[in-house]
Amino acid sequence: MTYELPPLNWLRTFEAAARRSSFADAARELNMTQPGVSNHIRLLEEYVGVDLFIRHARRVEVSEMGSAYLDAVRHALSQLSGTTAGLFGLSGERALTVRCTPSFATLWLARRLPRFAEANPNIVVRLFSASFAESSGLERADIDIFWGDGSWSGYETELLCGGPSVPLCSPGLLERIGPEPSVEACAGEPLIHIMGCENFWARWLAEGGVQDPPPWRGIKVDNSMAALEAAASGYGLALVLERFARPYIASGQLVVPIDHLLASEQALYIAHSYRETPTKPEAQLFRNWLFEEVCRDNGERAAMPEGRAVPEDAACAKRA
Repeated sequence: MTYELPPLNWLRTFEAAARRSSFADAARELNMTQPGVSNHIRLLEEYVGVDLFIRHARRVEVSEMGSAYLDAVRHALSQLSGTTAGLFGLSGERALTVRCTPSFATLWLARRLPRFAEANPNIVVRLFSASFAESSGLERADIDIFWGDGSWSGYETELLCGGPSVPLCSPGLLERIGPEPSVEACAGEPLIHIMGCENFWARWLAEGGVQDPPPWRGIKVDNSMAALEAAASGYGLALVLERFARPYIASGQLVVPIDHLLASEQALYIAHSYRETPTKPEAQLFRNWLFEEVCRDNGERAAMPEGRAVPEDAACAKRA
């Protein structure tokens, strides 16, 4: 099979110049001369038959066709880099900084990191947690994983995983309100709200047919970990991403009192910033491993009560 492709060094030059909006800055990054960068871009434009850049006095701007091509070039270069690192390894010790939400770090990622470390002993992972709002001003991370709608200025995002939120309570609380409580009965118990997701309970109740819920009583916490622990103590009901709740359900600390899940318009995304440097090989390797772990998680997910199961993530399904 013959691939009709321009030379790889032209594509690397194109990606660097597009990311930096400057032929001179791309030349410094690639250890080339500025005329050398200009020549690569000219040859690539002749090869594809369109102008990839709009030239200005002191900078360049990616054209509409150039922008469409850039996404594919970045993806191809990142995949090639990650696959090369995965198959043949990386020379020397590498540090990889991963930043994600506290709940994702504690309830999902930390317990899986040993598998990555065993497979990649020369990559030292530095994991720290912060919400997206807290991340501004912090040191640049190689991998960012945040919860939201996937639209953040300065980042290109791809869906990692999502899923519905499930109501949860302690076995003792379920015994008190009855083995098969109604949505209305649940509404009468203390409800644990997660800040930033305050409308989740209102939506859950409305979708369950409760239009006039009783006056709210409960507590507000700032993350899913606190909500799960508060529910496990027997205080009230929590509404938490099912993926995060699985260990608590599997251990018997929490149960799902009613077969009524809440679909979420938000999810966990990998956020890439291409403004400074291209994705490091170890970061692409970690990104590929994350998707493998999400698919593994979907395959091993704990069965819900009464055989209720949650559909696998679209992000995983696309990669199956």
